Amino acid sequence: MNKHLSLALCLLLSFSVTHAQITEFKKGWTTELRLQSGMATNFDGNSPDMFTGGLLLTEHVTAVPGKLKAGAVAGGIYYNKKLQGLFGPEVLFKIKDFNAGEMGSIGNLHLSANWLFGTEHEQLVGGGIHVSALNLLTIGVTAHRDYNLNSWWFQCVVSVRISKIKKIEEPFNK
Repeated sequence: MNKHLSLALCLLLSFSVTHAQITEFKKGWTTELRLQSGMATNFDGNSPDMFTGGLLLTEHVTAVPGKLKAGAVAGGIYYNKKLQGLFGPEVLFKIKDFNAGEMGSIGNLHLSANWLFGTEHEQLVGGGIHVSALNLLTIGVTAHRDYNLNSWWFQCVVSVRISKIKKIEEPFNK
């Protein structure tokens, strides 16, 4: 009985090891170009909501393969009828893979958290929820609190990976 149980456990373990490929949040660096658009409001009803939009560059390194990335965000935004700069640190935490069987995953669902500083005294803290597809395209929604200027920012985000994806060299292809 114990032999059969041990054999079944070994087969199950070897099957899960050979078929569980990490295709999202792999070790290494990624660079993305991010387009965001939304509004800033202070919910008082006396002032109109303002349009916010921007084009940002993000750079992340995988801190924990398969789970966590850390990096920086920097770029230009349009807010309060002015073009400005925005920059700061960002962390991404993967919460779910969308598996495609033996091929690994075709995408993931992840959370972002960031602390951003603007050139016109904006100080934003917040994050969002994002869906990434094929390690190339990401869409999501974000919410940030500007604790210096007393407003909330709500935005839709579309990111495109611009860094090259490293090709895996298989030993039998050499």
